Formats: sequence, structure tokens, C-alpha cells
Amino acid sequence: MSRIFILTCNEYPNGNDALNELCLRLSREIYKAKIIPWQKFLEQNPPKNSIILPLGVWDYSKNFNAFMTFLDEISSYLTLNEIQIIKENITKEYLTKLQDKLPTIPTEILKTKDEMTKKIGSLKGEFIIKPLVGQSGNGVEKIDKISSLDAYENGAIIQPFIKEISQNGEICFVFFNSKFKYAIKREIKQGEFRANSNYGVTIKPILSPNLELLNMAKMALKVLLKDKISLYARVDIVPTKQGGLINEVELIEPSLYFNHFKNGYEIFINALKSRI
Repeated sequence: MSRIFILTCNEYPNGNDALNELCLRLSREIYKAKIIPWQKFLEQNPPKNSIILPLGVWDYSKNFNAFMTFLDEISSYLTLNEIQIIKENITKEYLTKLQDKLPTIPTEILKTKDEMTKKIGSLKGEFIIKPLVGQSGNGVEKIDKISSLDAYENGAIIQPFIKEISQNGEICFVFFNSKFKYAIKREIKQGEFRANSNYGVTIKPILSPNLELLNMAKMALKVLLKDKISLYARVDIVPTKQGGLINEVELIEPSLYFNHFKNGYEIFINALKSRI
């Protein structure tokens, strides 16, 4: 019998309520499931038929080189999403692929602090800076608010500030096995511009998502995955008067909002069963 490891991180070793509930429900099935930080996984001498779900690796951006090495070290295990998908999604450079084909928040990649300093000095208007390798809204700031570039040691992206995100929030489309399953809306608290749980968003299920935005989300996955199928994915889109703008495509450790949608856990577990 295969054992399933839900990977978390040293910073949050026990995961969160959603991952604990997932672990419990998997264990009720025919699987043995365990939550463990990715930094301690190989210490367990896990059997080679183990299945890895990296749903809680919420510190990889702070330990980037170590995490990339870890991905190579677990290449013989069944990891879902697959390691190649993770590597292709781990920096926000994928956004430049999307903006060539789909409406996406305009994104410019800056690799060095010299490039960042020159670009910031030339900007006029409201812009956002984000780490090129980033998670949980860390280092996401308005350009005029930053006093240091220390948070961007692995590079940065510059994007125009989209005012509608503060007004309209963000629509998140959740996919299992690359098929759309459900959507939620993240409403941002007053005075905030980051659509992240760390900054006080309100989560609301969407029973009838906008078809234009849904089709955009489907196309985003096709552009990035090509012929590959991801066990899970979340595509975040900002609604504007001119139409939707893709903000993120999360393929590593997104919140999948199991507990905000009826039968969310069961839908995910059935998708997982079909892969193992």
C-alpha cells in the first residue's frame, strides 16, 4: 500500500486546518497519510512507492536553493504535481509566457538589484514590485513604499498597480487533473491591495462563475502545461471593466479552498485516486 506524504515546512510543520482535514480523510481511505516538513522527508527513509503532495511547502522562497536541490533528490518518487511542473512554476517568469498569449497583468522581469534600481527610478505612476520567487504576499509592495531591495535577492517583477483588485477582489478557479471544478472569490479588506489570506481576505464560493473568465483560466493552463496534466491548479484572475487580467497561476502549494466548497475534499481525493 502506498503511503502519502503531505509536505509542509519547518516554519509551519503541522500545516493548517485544511491540510489536516485532508490528511484525516485520506487516512480513512485505503491510504496511510502523514504531514511532514519537506526538510525532514528524506530522514524518514520513505518507501519508494510513497506519494508526495507538496501542498504546504510555504517557505520554499526563503530556502530557494535548498528546495531546488530537494526536488532533484526526490525525483524517484511520485510527486503531484510533477517536479517538472513545479520547476516551471517556481519563478514568476511564467507570467511572461502568458502575457504573450492572454490578457495578463503586464509583467517585467528584473534579475539584478542594479536593474531594479534603474527601473524604479524611471517609473511614473503606481507600480507594484514582487519577488521573482515569492509566496504568501511576502515582498509584494507598492514601489513608493519600499526602502530596501533585500527581499528581492532572487530577482523581482514589476507590474502596474491594478486599482480594480482593491474594488473587485480576485476570482480563483480551481482545477483538478486540469479540469475545472469550482471557483471562489477573494475579497480584499478596505485599504489593502494584496489578495492573500495573510492580509485579511474574505473567501466566498462562486456557484456560477463568469464564463469568459473561466475560459481564460482554462487557456492559461493550456499555455503553461501544454500536454501535461496537473493534479491541482489555481488560476487567479482580476476582473476589470475591460475584462479579466490573469494575476497568478499556482501549481506548487496553492490554497485549494477544500473547506469553502461542498464536497471539495472528496473531489480532490477522487482526482488523486485516478492518478495512483
